[in-house]
Amino acid sequence: MIKVAIVGIGRVGKAHIAQAESTNKFKFVDFCECDEELKNKIEEEYKIKGYVSYDQMLANTKADIILIATPSHLHYQQTLDALGKGFNVMVEKPMASSMAEAEAMKNAVKDGNFLTINQCRRFFKDVQFIKKSIDSGELGDIFQIYISLNNFEERTDWQIHKKYNGGLLNNHGVHMIDTLLYLIDSKPISVLGKSNIILDKGDAEDCFKAIITMENGCIAEAEFTKSLYPKPMWHICGTKGTIYSPRQEPQAKIYKTIINENGEKEETILKIDYATVPDSQSHYYHYTALGHSLETTGKPVVDVDEVLTVMKVIDGLKKSNGVSVTINNEE
Repeated sequence: MIKVAIVGIGRVGKAHIAQAESTNKFKFVDFCECDEELKNKIEEEYKIKGYVSYDQMLANTKADIILIATPSHLHYQQTLDALGKGFNVMVEKPMASSMAEAEAMKNAVKDGNFLTINQCRRFFKDVQFIKKSIDSGELGDIFQIYISLNNFEERTDWQIHKKYNGGLLNNHGVHMIDTLLYLIDSKPISVLGKSNIILDKGDAEDCFKAIITMENGCIAEAEFTKSLYPKPMWHICGTKGTIYSPRQEPQAKIYKTIINENGEKEETILKIDYATVPDSQSHYYHYTALGHSLETTGKPVVDVDEVLTVMKVIDGLKKSNGVSVTINNEE
C-alpha cells in the first residue's frame, strides 16, 4: 500500500482521498489543515492524523508521497518544501504560475525521488479510446484535432483572480492542452490564442480559444466557451478516418468512422456515462495507472517534462492575445 500525506483537503482534496483509496493501492496517513476546528472535524471523519502546520506534517509523516491539493498560487512553494525534505510529490494542476517556477520545481527533485502532476484528463475513457485509435494507425495521419468544453455559469471563488493563479487556462486549459499533446506525438512549435471575461467578476479569463501548430503539421485546437449550447467535444481528422463526439457530460458518445482496406466505411461507437462510478470520478483512472506504475517501475505515469511542455504552451497563450507566439523547444 502506497502511503500518502495531503495538504489541502477541501472539495478537490476529499475527492483525491476517496478515489485514490478506492483503487486499493493508496492509503492516506496524514493531512494538513490550517484551521484547527476544521482539522479536528476531518480527523474524526477520515480517521487520519491531522496537522495545522505544513512544516510539522513534513517533519513527522512517514508518507511515500506528498499530495498538494491547495489553491494554485501555493503549489510552487509547497512543492519546493516537500522536495527539499526528500519526498516524492504529486501536485495538482496547474503545477506552477510560470515556466520559471515549473523549471525550478523540476530542478529541486532529489536523486531517487520524483515530481508528478495530476493531469488526470488523459486517463479518461474517451481519451484512451482516441489514443489507441490514433496509435493503431487506423485513422491515418492526424492533421487536425479539436477539443471543446462549455458552461454558462459565473464562478465566485478564488479561481476568478489572477493573484491566486486562477482563470480557465490554468483550470481547464492545462487539462485540455495536456490531452492534445498526449494524443499527438509531435512537438508544439507555435500557439495563437485569445481569452476573455464574460460572466465572472474577477480579473482572470473565464473563456479561451487556443490554436497550436505541431511540428508534424497537425493543427490542435482547444476551446472553452461561455455558451448555453456546446460545440462538439471532440473532432479529430485523419487521412483515413474521423472521430467525433457531439456532446459532453454526463452521457457521451464517441463516433469513430474509418475507411477499411476495401474502401468501405466502418463505424464504432463508444458510450460513456459520466454519471456512474468510476467514470464520474475524475481522479480514479489516474490513480489506477499511477499505482500500477509505481508498483512495477517505481516511476509515475505523468512525466514532469511532459507537463513542462504544457506550461510552455500555456505561457505562450497568455502572451499571444491574438498574435502567434513561437514555442522554444530547445530549453
